[in-house]
Amino acid sequence: MEMLEILATTANGAFVVDSDHRIIYWSRAAQDLLGYEPQEALGHPCHQIIAGRDRSGIRVCYSNCLDMLAARSGCAIRSHDLQTRAKDGRVDWISGTSFFVPATNGDPASDRNGNVARIRNGDASKVILVHVFQDVTADREKEEVGVQILSALKRLSSLEGTMVGSSALPPLVAQRLSRREAEVLSLLCAGTSARAIADQLIISLPTARKHIQSVLSKLGVHSCLEAVTYVSNAARDRTLGQGAFSS
Repeated sequence: MEMLEILATTANGAFVVDSDHRIIYWSRAAQDLLGYEPQEALGHPCHQIIAGRDRSGIRVCYSNCLDMLAARSGCAIRSHDLQTRAKDGRVDWISGTSFFVPATNGDPASDRNGNVARIRNGDASKVILVHVFQDVTADREKEEVGVQILSALKRLSSLEGTMVGSSALPPLVAQRLSRREAEVLSLLCAGTSARAIADQLIISLPTARKHIQSVLSKLGVHSCLEAVTYVSNAARDRTLGQGAFSS
Protein backbone atom coordinates (compact mmCIF):
# COMPACT_ATOMS: atom_id res chain seq x y z
CA MET A 1 0.00 0.00 0.00
CA GLU A 2 1.63 3.25 -1.16
CA MET A 3 -0.08 5.23 1.58
CA LEU A 4 1.77 3.27 4.26
CA GLU A 5 5.09 4.08 2.65
CA ILE A 6 4.18 7.76 2.74
CA LEU A 7 3.14 7.61 6.40
CA ALA A 8 6.35 5.80 7.29
CA THR A 9 8.48 8.67 5.96
CA THR A 10 7.08 11.29 8.33
CA ALA A 11 8.47 12.03 11.77
CA ASN A 12 4.91 12.58 12.91
CA GLY A 13 3.00 9.72 14.45
CA ALA A 14 0.45 8.01 12.23
CA PHE A 15 -2.18 5.36 12.64
CA VAL A 16 -5.04 4.06 10.53
CA VAL A 17 -8.47 3.04 11.80
CA ASP A 18 -11.05 0.88 10.04
CA SER A 19 -14.81 1.45 9.99
CA ASP A 20 -15.14 -0.48 13.24
CA HIS A 21 -12.77 1.95 14.96
CA ARG A 22 -10.04 -0.67 15.25
CA ILE A 23 -6.44 0.28 14.60
CA ILE A 24 -5.13 -1.46 11.48
CA TYR A 25 -1.84 0.40 11.14
CA TRP A 26 0.51 1.93 13.74
CA SER A 27 3.67 3.68 12.58
CA ARG A 28 7.12 3.59 14.11
CA ALA A 29 6.84 7.31 14.90
CA ALA A 30 3.57 6.67 16.75
CA GLN A 31 5.41 4.06 18.81
CA ASP A 32 8.23 6.51 19.54
CA LEU A 33 5.82 9.24 20.63
CA LEU A 34 3.35 7.22 22.72
CA GLY A 35 5.31 4.09 23.63
CA TYR A 36 2.90 1.48 22.28
CA GLU A 37 4.44 -1.10 19.96
CA PRO A 38 2.42 -2.07 16.86
CA GLN A 39 1.37 -5.42 18.32
CA GLU A 40 0.00 -3.61 21.35
CA ALA A 41 -2.10 -1.20 19.29
CA LEU A 42 -3.23 -3.22 16.26
CA GLY A 43 -6.71 -4.62 16.53
CA HIS A 44 -7.69 -2.43 19.47
CA PRO A 45 -10.33 0.31 19.30
CA CYS A 46 -8.51 3.60 18.80
CA HIS A 47 -10.41 5.24 21.66
CA GLN A 48 -8.89 2.72 24.06
CA ILE A 49 -5.34 3.54 22.99
CA ILE A 50 -5.60 7.29 22.42
CA ALA A 51 -8.35 8.05 24.98
CA GLY A 52 -8.24 11.68 23.89
CA ARG A 53 -9.69 14.55 25.92
CA ASP A 54 -10.18 18.19 25.00
CA ARG A 55 -8.98 21.28 26.88
CA SER A 56 -11.89 21.00 29.30
CA GLY A 57 -11.01 17.40 30.14
CA ILE A 58 -14.03 16.05 28.27
CA ARG A 59 -13.41 12.76 26.54
CA VAL A 60 -13.69 13.06 22.76
CA CYS A 61 -12.40 9.63 21.74
CA TYR A 62 -15.21 7.08 21.77
CA SER A 63 -17.11 4.71 19.47
CA ASN A 64 -18.71 6.57 16.58
CA CYS A 65 -16.64 9.67 17.32
CA LEU A 66 -17.18 12.86 15.36
CA ASP A 67 -14.20 12.14 13.10
CA MET A 68 -15.61 8.79 12.00
CA LEU A 69 -19.10 10.22 11.54
CA ALA A 70 -17.66 12.95 9.35
CA ALA A 71 -15.68 10.42 7.31
CA ARG A 72 -18.74 8.24 6.72
CA SER A 73 -20.64 11.32 5.59
CA GLY A 74 -17.87 12.40 3.26
CA CYS A 75 -17.29 15.62 5.22
CA ALA A 76 -13.98 17.31 5.92
CA ILE A 77 -12.45 16.50 9.31
CA ARG A 78 -11.17 19.40 11.37
CA SER A 79 -7.76 19.35 13.03
CA HIS A 80 -7.63 19.46 16.82
CA ASP A 81 -5.44 19.09 19.89
CA LEU A 82 -5.99 16.21 22.27
CA GLN A 83 -4.73 15.27 25.69
CA THR A 84 -3.70 11.63 25.69
CA ARG A 85 -1.82 9.26 27.96
CA ALA A 86 1.30 7.45 26.81
CA LYS A 87 2.04 3.84 27.65
CA ASP A 88 4.27 4.85 30.58
CA GLY A 89 1.43 6.88 32.09
CA ARG A 90 2.66 10.37 31.26
CA VAL A 91 0.11 12.85 29.97
CA ASP A 92 0.90 14.21 26.51
CA TRP A 93 -0.75 16.73 24.23
CA ILE A 94 -0.91 15.86 20.55
CA SER A 95 -2.03 17.96 17.61
CA GLY A 96 -3.53 15.91 14.84
CA THR A 97 -5.07 16.07 11.42
CA SER A 98 -7.19 13.34 9.89
CA PHE A 99 -8.48 12.29 6.49
CA PHE A 100 -10.38 9.33 5.11
CA VAL A 101 -9.92 7.07 2.09
CA PRO A 102 -12.06 4.24 0.70
CA ALA A 103 -11.19 0.87 2.15
CA THR A 104 -9.91 -1.69 -0.38
CA ASN A 105 -9.88 -5.46 -0.46
CA GLY A 106 -6.62 -7.30 -0.46
CA ASP A 107 -3.94 -8.91 1.61
CA PRO A 108 -2.36 -7.11 4.55
CA ALA A 109 0.26 -4.56 3.43
CA SER A 110 3.31 -3.31 5.28
CA ASP A 111 5.48 -0.21 5.27
CA ARG A 112 9.27 0.05 5.05
CA ASN A 113 9.57 -0.70 8.77
CA GLY A 114 7.58 -3.89 8.47
CA ASN A 115 4.51 -2.51 10.28
CA VAL A 116 1.45 -4.28 8.94
CA ALA A 117 -1.93 -2.79 8.11
CA ARG A 118 -4.47 -5.52 8.80
CA ILE A 119 -7.10 -4.64 6.23
CA ARG A 120 -9.84 -7.24 6.11
CA ASN A 121 -11.67 -8.42 3.03
CA GLY A 122 -15.20 -7.17 2.56
CA ASP A 123 -14.53 -3.55 3.51
CA ALA A 124 -14.55 -2.10 0.00
CA SER A 125 -17.75 -0.13 0.60
CA LYS A 126 -16.45 1.41 3.82
CA VAL A 127 -13.79 3.98 4.68
CA ILE A 128 -10.61 3.93 6.67
CA LEU A 129 -9.57 6.91 8.75
CA VAL A 130 -5.97 8.11 8.77
CA HIS A 131 -4.70 10.11 11.76
CA VAL A 132 -1.37 11.98 11.68
CA PHE A 133 -0.20 13.71 14.86
CA GLN A 134 2.70 15.44 16.55
CA ASP A 135 3.64 16.03 20.19
CA VAL A 136 2.77 19.58 21.30
CA THR A 137 3.12 19.02 25.06
CA ALA A 138 5.84 21.66 25.46
CA ASP A 139 3.74 24.27 23.66
CA ARG A 140 0.71 23.42 25.76
CA GLU A 141 2.70 23.73 29.00
CA LYS A 142 3.87 27.19 27.96
CA GLU A 143 0.28 28.18 27.28
CA GLU A 144 -0.79 26.90 30.70
CA VAL A 145 1.91 28.96 32.43
CA GLY A 146 0.69 32.02 30.54
CA VAL A 147 -2.89 31.33 31.63
CA GLN A 148 -1.78 30.96 35.24
CA ILE A 149 0.10 34.26 35.09
CA LEU A 150 -2.89 36.09 33.64
CA SER A 151 -5.18 34.51 36.20
CA ALA A 152 -2.93 35.56 39.08
CA LEU A 153 -2.66 39.10 37.73
CA LYS A 154 -6.43 39.38 37.29
CA ARG A 155 -7.04 38.15 40.84
CA LEU A 156 -4.50 40.60 42.16
CA SER A 157 -5.76 43.60 40.19
CA SER A 158 -9.34 42.88 41.29
CA LEU A 159 -8.40 43.57 44.90
CA GLU A 160 -8.75 47.28 45.65
CA GLY A 161 -5.54 49.13 46.32
CA THR A 162 -3.11 46.31 45.64
CA MET A 163 -1.81 47.78 42.38
CA VAL A 164 -1.25 51.39 43.48
CA GLY A 165 2.37 51.15 44.55
CA SER A 166 4.83 49.52 46.91
CA SER A 167 3.03 50.90 49.98
CA ALA A 168 -0.15 49.09 48.88
CA LEU A 169 1.40 45.64 49.21
CA PRO A 170 -0.12 43.56 52.01
CA PRO A 171 1.77 44.42 55.24
CA LEU A 172 2.79 40.81 55.81
CA VAL A 173 4.52 40.91 52.44
CA ALA A 174 5.95 44.44 52.53
CA GLN A 175 7.57 44.01 55.95
CA ARG A 176 9.72 41.19 54.60
CA LEU A 177 11.23 43.33 51.87
CA SER A 178 13.34 46.44 51.50
CA ARG A 179 11.73 49.53 49.98
CA ARG A 180 13.37 48.84 46.60
CA GLU A 181 12.38 45.18 46.66
CA ALA A 182 8.78 46.17 47.44
CA GLU A 183 8.81 48.48 44.44
CA VAL A 184 10.14 45.67 42.26
CA LEU A 185 7.49 43.26 43.53
CA SER A 186 4.70 45.78 42.87
CA LEU A 187 5.93 46.13 39.30
CA LEU A 188 6.08 42.36 38.89
CA CYS A 189 2.48 42.17 40.07
CA ALA A 190 1.59 44.66 37.33
CA GLY A 191 3.06 42.30 34.74
CA THR A 192 6.22 44.36 34.19
CA SER A 193 9.25 42.59 32.70
CA ALA A 194 12.72 42.73 34.25
CA ARG A 195 13.95 45.09 31.53
CA ALA A 196 10.96 47.40 31.98
CA ILE A 197 11.52 47.38 35.75
CA ALA A 198 15.11 48.44 35.17
CA ASP A 199 14.01 51.28 32.91
CA GLN A 200 11.27 52.48 35.23
CA LEU A 201 13.44 52.43 38.36
CA ILE A 202 16.48 53.78 36.45
CA ILE A 203 18.71 50.85 37.38
CA SER A 204 20.67 48.37 35.31
CA LEU A 205 19.10 45.14 34.09
CA PRO A 206 21.48 42.97 36.19
CA THR A 207 20.51 45.02 39.26
CA ALA A 208 16.82 44.57 38.50
CA ARG A 209 17.32 40.82 38.15
CA LYS A 210 19.26 40.77 41.42
CA HIS A 211 16.34 42.50 43.19
CA ILE A 212 13.90 40.01 41.67
CA GLN A 213 15.96 37.07 42.89
CA SER A 214 16.14 38.64 46.34
CA VAL A 215 12.36 39.04 46.39
CA LEU A 216 11.85 35.41 45.39
CA SER A 217 14.27 34.26 48.06
CA LYS A 218 12.66 36.30 50.84
CA LEU A 219 9.18 35.13 49.92
CA GLY A 220 10.33 31.52 49.67
CA VAL A 221 9.13 31.09 46.08
CA HIS A 222 10.88 29.99 42.90
CA SER A 223 9.37 32.07 40.11
CA CYS A 224 7.77 35.42 39.38
CA LEU A 225 4.44 33.65 38.88
CA GLU A 226 4.67 32.17 42.39
CA ALA A 227 5.56 35.61 43.77
CA VAL A 228 2.50 37.21 42.15
CA THR A 229 0.30 34.37 43.42
CA TYR A 230 1.81 34.79 46.91
CA VAL A 231 0.88 38.49 46.95
CA SER A 232 -2.56 37.77 45.52
CA ASN A 233 -3.31 35.22 48.23
CA ALA A 234 -2.00 37.52 50.98
CA ALA A 235 -4.10 40.42 49.69
CA ARG A 236 -7.20 38.24 49.47
CA ASP A 237 -6.72 36.97 53.01
CA ARG A 238 -6.27 40.56 54.22
CA THR A 239 -9.45 41.68 52.47
CA LEU A 240 -11.45 38.79 53.87
CA GLY A 241 -10.14 39.55 57.37
CA GLN A 242 -11.11 43.22 57.13
CA GLY A 243 -14.57 42.23 55.96
CA ALA A 244 -15.00 39.94 58.95
CA PHE A 245 -14.00 42.66 61.43
CA SER A 246 -16.11 45.35 59.79
CA SER A 247 -19.25 43.27 60.19
